[in-house]
Amino acid sequence: MVEEKDFSEELAIDPYTLEEDCLQQPGLYRKYSLLFEEAQVTLHQKEEQLSILKTETKDDLERTYAELYNQAVGSKEPETIGLVKSTVDAVKSWIMTHKEYIAAQDYWNTERERLYNEYLEARSAVGWFRSALESIKQRRDQLGNLVQLWHDQYYVGPPLPRDIPAGKRYGDRQREAGTNQQRAGLNKDGKRTRTA
Repeated sequence: MVEEKDFSEELAIDPYTLEEDCLQQPGLYRKYSLLFEEAQVTLHQKEEQLSILKTETKDDLERTYAELYNQAVGSKEPETIGLVKSTVDAVKSWIMTHKEYIAAQDYWNTERERLYNEYLEARSAVGWFRSALESIKQRRDQLGNLVQLWHDQYYVGPPLPRDIPAGKRYGDRQREAGTNQQRAGLNKDGKRTRTA
């Protein structure tokens, strides 16, 4: 079973590392989409197992009941098997209190309870991953909003540049090229040179 966890750190957005957060977003969504799909498959398996168990339980209890019924009805001396009289109600009562029938009921009740608990865990996991995916979608929307705010120069950049590995920043080369052009346009005195 997939363990539910608090993934608030994965959802956190740092306005100064929007590039990294935007690059991580698709991988985060894919990871939780796969976990959600896995949880759904598990849930469907548990539903199917519960259905099969219901059929098997019914068949086994009917088989045990029929065997005990045949034993009671076929007995020449019902007293030897603990049956006082051979009426339908007496036979039915004897079967319901017989240790084989009770043992079969206990076994199937235990199995049903175990499987039902597994089903509830699987259903809970599906709900949790569904809400996790919704949170990740909201994170995506929030990233888009923050990128727009950066574009509109709402935030001031960090006092020191972050150490982002090479190739991660898309705008680095464009900014560097623009700065070099500006430097080339200045003369030795720091003033712009006139172009005819």
